[in-house]
Amino acid sequence: MKYDPYVLAALVKIFAGAISPSTSVLVDHRSIILNLVNNERAKISIQPLKMNSALCMLAESKSQEMVDKNYFSHQSPNLGSAFDMMRSHGINYMIAGENLAIDQNADHAHIAWMSSKAHRENILNPSFTEIGLGICAKGNSSYVYTMMFIG
Repeated sequence: MKYDPYVLAALVKIFAGAISPSTSVLVDHRSIILNLVNNERAKISIQPLKMNSALCMLAESKSQEMVDKNYFSHQSPNLGSAFDMMRSHGINYMIAGENLAIDQNADHAHIAWMSSKAHRENILNPSFTEIGLGICAKGNSSYVYTMMFIG
């Protein structure tokens, strides 16, 4: 079995309990985004998304890889598409999607997603039931955000 180094790095952080100031900031960003997304869904009377830890791990690895390899794309040169990543890690779904953003904070990323028709459609898709959020500091006071959705 081939192990994804970005997923392994995320697992090491989780199991080591590595909570540093930067890690706690990322957890705050994750909570803010989940609340913003579920508030938007509540406005149109659809069920809130539930956080999926396995999906978070994949989203985190995608954000980390984009920072490490200095690219921004739905298609990873190493990991493939979000759908490839989910399949290779045994995440089952009937429907899936991905939103990406680079921004200075979670509120700004959310505004950008809601201002984009395709990103907004993912956030408000009633067929999606679970979400994974990955956030990685880019080093220039900005963050790379990855949302992965399944239903």
